[in-house]
Amino acid sequence: MDEVETTEEAPTNAGQEEPDDDVTDEEIRQKTLDSFGLKPCVWQIAACRAQLRKKNVIVVAATGAGKTLPMWMPLIWEKESILLVISPLTVLSQQHQQSLERLGIKAIALTRLQCKEGIEKAAVAKTKRSIRVVIDEAHCLETWSVFREEYGNLRQIQNRLPERARWYITSATLPEPARDRITNLLRLRRSETESVIRSNDRPNIYYVVKPMQFTLKSKTDLTFVIPQTITPDMPPPPRFIIFCRTRREAEDSLEVLRKVLGPELGRRIRLLHAGLTQGYRERSVKMMNSGEAWGMIATVAAGMVWTNSESRYELLTRLDRVLICKGLCWQ
Repeated sequence: MDEVETTEEAPTNAGQEEPDDDVTDEEIRQKTLDSFGLKPCVWQIAACRAQLRKKNVIVVAATGAGKTLPMWMPLIWEKESILLVISPLTVLSQQHQQSLERLGIKAIALTRLQCKEGIEKAAVAKTKRSIRVVIDEAHCLETWSVFREEYGNLRQIQNRLPERARWYITSATLPEPARDRITNLLRLRRSETESVIRSNDRPNIYYVVKPMQFTLKSKTDLTFVIPQTITPDMPPPPRFIIFCRTRREAEDSLEVLRKVLGPELGRRIRLLHAGLTQGYRERSVKMMNSGEAWGMIATVAAGMVWTNSESRYELLTRLDRVLICKGLCWQ
């Protein structure tokens, strides 16, 4: 499997064949700017070029680096193609739909609530149009297949698609062993697959280990994220996210923080996990993005829908290890 490690200074297409239509890097950059109003980076151009050459593409890059743009870029040339995006969360699917619609591209978000038989009725196997399948947050193929069997059975999609269908697989956390397993799971030919690998290092993230002062069950140690004397007329505290491993842990943590803040300010702390209604989850994300909410208690699902670059704190709670980790992120 070809692997392209990229930096902004180094060209990524050295020694590679040009696409069939001889599109140059500058043409890809200019076409993307003209069509989407966005100027792609060198590695995004490399990912687009590989797709135009009918390759399967695996992209690994940090959160917020721009992995989504190369999903859409080939549509500038393949205007009649079909793009099937598989996302682990409904809210992610909706974000992709909104992103495409802003670019003037027709998109539909299909979920199990509205389209149980929609995929069968789409009859994509019979189409003569080019098909690309995008696996967003591809690390979920392994980590979620334990409780969502559909992820472990994604290879069955191959049987419903034309042989010419190609894949775009992306994640911020996909080390080489995981990439190999996913390649085998989806039965991708290595000769037809290229990887664009960017560092997911975040130099502005640091870790602080803080000993717990109270009992594990009380979760009182989490209250350090809120000034104890805060009042409605004071400036809001730095926004935060506390990640918990289970829904129950998240709900208990929310109760502790809301009790400290009281009824009026307590509503500014939001909850986010898969057991809540879609409407509540959407409101929580909007409140955080707008600044109306001060913080969020969430399971890991929140990490995949977080797009706000102004968020000050990301907190990962691993209470069973008697520590709290916090990192300054996305500045």
